[in-house]
Amino acid sequence: MMKKKPLSLAVQYLIVVVVASVFFSAVVMAWQVRTLYQRGLVERETLLETLEESYLPLISSRLFFFDDAELELLLQGLVLLPYLEYVAVLEIQGEESLPVLERGREPPSGGRRDAFPLVHRFDQEDRLIGELQVITSLEGLREMLLRQTSAIAVASAVQIFGFALVVFFAARGLVFQPLRKISGFLHTLDPAKPAGRKLELPRAPWERRFPDELDEIVRALNALISRTDEAILSLEQTRDTLEATLEEKQSLLQELYHRTRNTLQSLRAILNLRAARVRDNREFQEAVRDVDNQILAMALAQQALYESQHLSRIGIAPYFRKLLAEVLKSHGLSGFQDRIVLEIAPVSLLIDTALPCGTMLVELVSNALKHAFPGTEPGTILIRLEELGDSLLRLTVADTGVGVGPDFDWRRTGTTGFETLRAIGEQQLQGRVSFAGTGGVRWDIVFSTRGYTERVNHG
Repeated sequence: MMKKKPLSLAVQYLIVVVVASVFFSAVVMAWQVRTLYQRGLVERETLLETLEESYLPLISSRLFFFDDAELELLLQGLVLLPYLEYVAVLEIQGEESLPVLERGREPPSGGRRDAFPLVHRFDQEDRLIGELQVITSLEGLREMLLRQTSAIAVASAVQIFGFALVVFFAARGLVFQPLRKISGFLHTLDPAKPAGRKLELPRAPWERRFPDELDEIVRALNALISRTDEAILSLEQTRDTLEATLEEKQSLLQELYHRTRNTLQSLRAILNLRAARVRDNREFQEAVRDVDNQILAMALAQQALYESQHLSRIGIAPYFRKLLAEVLKSHGLSGFQDRIVLEIAPVSLLIDTALPCGTMLVELVSNALKHAFPGTEPGTILIRLEELGDSLLRLTVADTGVGVGPDFDWRRTGTTGFETLRAIGEQQLQGRVSFAGTGGVRWDIVFSTRGYTERVNHG
């Protein structure tokens, strides 16, 4: 979706000025038109009052004395008055009113009709001798107002246009161009890098003598930019120092892991040399082999850390595969590899959790290799590590061997291997160890990965 180009503040300001000017001009014009129209209504009422007070007696007298010439002159004078379009004199003869004289014309819009009685006093008595009918209209006033309104509208449009241009260019130079300069400068800033320069507005000498709000904004921005540059430079120096320190610590840790692995390998070599001198004691040989495999689990974990980019976690699947290969080799059963089923979730564990898992795996697999398949009986060993959710894992080691009797209680055997298994699974990892011995042996150890916190960040 295309990003809409923002409407310039100057254009918005110009639109506001024009709309406001048009609005106020329209209000003023409407007020003027209303005032003129109200004045016309008042003038018409005044005309009718004057007609009734001044003209009616004269018209009544001329009608009574049958002075048609004078009566015609009066009517011709009346139709020349403003707003009066038509006049007619009617004479009452019996029950009827007969037209005597009329002047003017009836307006198309109809206008306002008024009738005035013509009364003449004769022999101390007022006699009704006729009627004066008049039609007044404001049509002329409306036409005049329309002409005036058109002229005012044209003049106002010219004034508004000129005023808007003056205001626009004044605001453009004083406000909008400096704001655009500020906006453009801010868009060039990179929050991750120091600016290295200050914002300056193009100002005339007289403008510099009288700083305004924009100059205050620029001064505040420059102060903020200066402090930000100092903070960025300080952060860069701190980052460089921390990176150098971290790199040094990582190198030291890798060297420590390397030396630990070599030390464990040396310890294994010493054990094997001592065991080689006592070949006739099988129980001693098996004990040394078990200890050697436990040391092997530690050595392989240290090697995985040394080879990993991460200094506190190792991938559990490759670690288990290497460990199983070495355990089978130590038992002289490298060909048994095809009878082991591995189902390992692709997880990485902290070394504090992975190493106890490796120790338990060595103990359980070694126990299965020793006792599950006496003679040449076929069978398989299942090794599974699965995620249960909520940071829980379950390690399963199960064989299809001969199993044990129903009365077997692994917690009461007192053997070193089972005691080690219980201590690691239930105490060190704070987990739960389950055992089943019918139709083969099955071990399930459920534990949490939250028991330890990461002490070394990723390199």
